[in-house]
Amino acid sequence: MAIDIAKLKIPAVSPDGLKALELISRPDPDVKQLERIILLDPILASTLIKYANSPLYRRTKKITNVPGAIRVLGLRNIRSAVVMATMRTLARAEAEANRAIWGHSIDISMLCKLIARETAPDIADDMEFIGLIHDLGLLVLANSFPARYNDLLRQARLDGTAIDELELADFGQQHDMIVRHVLEKFRIPDEYITMLSGFHTHPPLGPEQGGTNLQLAILELAHHLWLRALPRTAHIPETIVEAVESLQKRLGIADDFMEHVFEELSERK
Repeated sequence: MAIDIAKLKIPAVSPDGLKALELISRPDPDVKQLERIILLDPILASTLIKYANSPLYRRTKKITNVPGAIRVLGLRNIRSAVVMATMRTLARAEAEANRAIWGHSIDISMLCKLIARETAPDIADDMEFIGLIHDLGLLVLANSFPARYNDLLRQARLDGTAIDELELADFGQQHDMIVRHVLEKFRIPDEYITMLSGFHTHPPLGPEQGGTNLQLAILELAHHLWLRALPRTAHIPETIVEAVESLQKRLGIADDFMEHVFEELSERK
């Protein structure tokens, strides 16, 4: 069946979430004003505190309030908390696909940050964010067509067919095509939207080492690592353009680092 994107259940950022995104995009945001805005949104506030206590930000002392969470995360990572809070409003259902997509997004976000810390530390926070938002289109399809999407996920896991191929055959759209309509609501930079809306269909990476090529390489390697680390029954098979060996070479990553990342993922889950 052909789907109408205008009728999909697109996640809506809360009014206070939008205010927070607008504030942190300013050259010199007022942190106290940001705290007040976040406290007006209970879901955003609780998500922010939970995020600050996540394994990515190992703390000796638990964070219990919004000011403490902002200090730990930094202003750039507030946008990740806004996205997570918005995703939570869609991912509450106990559907198999919802749980899988939520876990996948968190894991890829974590892996992107770990890889970037090793290969491009200056973009580690950006890669954490890109990993979190890259599959929001999956979540939209799963919530717009819950029964059908659960069937597609089971089929993908059973025979190893990429979920984006099954989406295209069944819906006439794949989740990459939908992510553009979602990300525009989060004030995402255009270069991120362009990259993620063609993630599964982009041409082979050229010789350029920086910019979008670097971000794509990190995101794709994160997917390869994730698929290796989890049992097949937990996979979300997707099309990954570049081979893992090519990505390792491009990023200068040795096998021992790959093993280190496996261990990190296991410890942090």
